[in-house]
Amino acid sequence: TPMHDAYDAFWIFRDFRGERVATTRRAPGSEGLLGHVLADATRNGDKLNAVLYYDWAYDGTGYKDYKAGVNYGTVRAQITLAFPPAGKERRLALSRATGTGFEVVRKDVKIAPGQSEYRDTLEMPPLTAWSLVVE
Repeated sequence: TPMHDAYDAFWIFRDFRGERVATTRRAPGSEGLLGHVLADATRNGDKLNAVLYYDWAYDGTGYKDYKAGVNYGTVRAQITLAFPPAGKERRLALSRATGTGFEVVRKDVKIAPGQSEYRDTLEMPPLTAWSLVVE
């Protein structure tokens, strides 16, 4: 079972193996926010794993854009996973880890044969990591 302490985000990386694939991040209105929202992805055979993480961001209350006078206490990440279509149904699992726990939020989400994209919106308070695994 996962460790239930500040190291829970470690479990997000359990499937993070294989060849790294390109990721693109955009933060309309605040380029500084991109320094605190991290994204990476790997492909290992037919398996795709994308990881997102909103880091400490100053005092733990989120990134502060002092110039614009905005505090990003929670980031809403709109994600698009693009992958080669397959001739068979695949499954997606979505997991979240924080400093207080780890949970599988969605399991066995169906990816239809021929589907080449998955879209979702994730709420990310500071110190939250998300993992999306398609197999």
